Amino acid sequence: MNLKRGDLVVLKFPFSNQQEKAKVRPALVVQNDIGNRYSANTIVIMVTSSIPKNLYPIQVLLPADPVTGLDKPSIADAGVIFTVSKERIQKYIGNCPSDLMRKIDEALRISLNL
Repeated sequence: MNLKRGDLVVLKFPFSNQQEKAKVRPALVVQNDIGNRYSANTIVIMVTSSIPKNLYPIQVLLPADPVTGLDKPSIADAGVIFTVSKERIQKYIGNCPSDLMRKIDEALRISLNL
């Protein structure tokens, strides 16, 4: 799969409460495009439709629309960052628009204290 930064994908998350039951959910690719082209892995942040009453600065609201491919409004959580094998990715569902990627960049800066 040819991944690009900002792609929204569905993958089997590598962690859960029960090891044998990994949860399939959306994630946002945040790794740079050169890394995505040459590495067997990519870096993603978790996307969840469980939206808290008050968002933290490390969370960005994503709309449910044809561009993102999300069925429900969701948040991209820059507090849950991980590297995953591209083999875990089940499908591409959409893309995060550039105005929201700027907010993702800021959320990552805050989360990583950059």
